[in-house]
Amino acid sequence: ARDFVVVELDEAAIARCLDADPALRVLNGDAADDEALERAGIRRAAGVFAVTGDDAKNLVVSLSAKQLNPLARVVARIHDPRNAAKTLRAGADEIVSPDFTGGHRIASLMIRPQMVSLVDELLRAGERLAVAEIRLPEGAAPVAVGALGRSVEWLLVAIRDGDRWQFNPPQDATVAAGQALVVIASPSGRRALEDRVGA
Repeated sequence: ARDFVVVELDEAAIARCLDADPALRVLNGDAADDEALERAGIRRAAGVFAVTGDDAKNLVVSLSAKQLNPLARVVARIHDPRNAAKTLRAGADEIVSPDFTGGHRIASLMIRPQMVSLVDELLRAGERLAVAEIRLPEGAAPVAVGALGRSVEWLLVAIRDGDRWQFNPPQDATVAAGQALVVIASPSGRRALEDRVGA
């Protein structure tokens, strides 16, 4: 589980959240305001979700979050696809459009139901099993896929090099510094692979 803080301006919405989960940490404030982000702990945050119902506000939240903590990963919600490029330029690392995502899932359930079931099962697995990316640090020696061996604790899915993906890489494929192994792994499997490649 990850610690998180909800920043919400609407007091009625806060009351509903706390009714559903009294232990929830909720801060009454405007997430587009630097002060509210500071009170929420933006300097220590690993990530920020900018998911209000207003594209313009999500853009401002993305911009503010990145200015206050450039290392935080920002995922922003948009309704109008025309706002995607602007929100990315403002600082969002990823864009999510619920209408597009929902439509894509509906189509996938018709065309590739087994793939959707696999992804859903991975999400339900929680801490037992997860898709992980293990990046080889700068200066690391190249490692052949075959040299990694095999384990019931992890399954190699792909090698990612920037935007290029090599799925189901053969035994003689190598992963080099700056590239990443994309695996489905248990926590112990991930640690074993990280130790193996010096990550």
